[in-house]
Amino acid sequence: MDALYGRLGVGALGQAELAWAGADRWVDQALLARGRANLRDWDISLLGGKVAGSTGSLIMGGDFAGTLFDGTLHGEWAHFRPEWRTPYWKAGLGYDYTVPSETKWSWLKDAAFVVEYFHAGNGLTDGRKYDFTAVRSGKEVSVARNYLGGSVSKDLHPLLKLELYSVVNADDSSTFFAPSLTWNALNDLYLSAALQRFGGEKSTEYGRSPNSAVLSAQYYF
Repeated sequence: MDALYGRLGVGALGQAELAWAGADRWVDQALLARGRANLRDWDISLLGGKVAGSTGSLIMGGDFAGTLFDGTLHGEWAHFRPEWRTPYWKAGLGYDYTVPSETKWSWLKDAAFVVEYFHAGNGLTDGRKYDFTAVRSGKEVSVARNYLGGSVSKDLHPLLKLELYSVVNADDSSTFFAPSLTWNALNDLYLSAALQRFGGEKSTEYGRSPNSAVLSAQYYF
């Protein structure tokens, strides 16, 4: 896809952005603008514009992030108004916290926790009608309407890192769980082992996928 992107600094912490994805026809083009600012130590932004699909398919939304109880509260939202269907919302809300180094629970020292909720108004609650084609093509990131997610990461050793990721489809109760270990074996070599565990009925989003193990090696030069 051919596209143009422009960014302009506004004040000490503000930004104005413009993105245009061209196409032969206006119906297939996207034109979006976003403004960023910092108010009382909170980062906020607003966006809006036309998305591809029709001559009048519009989106408007925004996001925010700021410190709350020594952690970070973050969220984002978008209202989609396509011409061919009922308008809908997408929104996410999350909180992340890193345990300080001076904690009395030494086994949690520097561990990072993240919890999130995601809502997609165009998602479905009936697993028999899930549209996986849109996900595979990159047009969507989910098929259901409500999700809960969480992650934990902790350095067990300066050279060994543990990460745990979990996602729950709140509409069909299917689950995805992925623990992994990464070892910095050499200066530029990282070896990792991960398990992908899917749970739920065969008709659910995650229940239809087989469990798998993943081994990988990364070398930087």
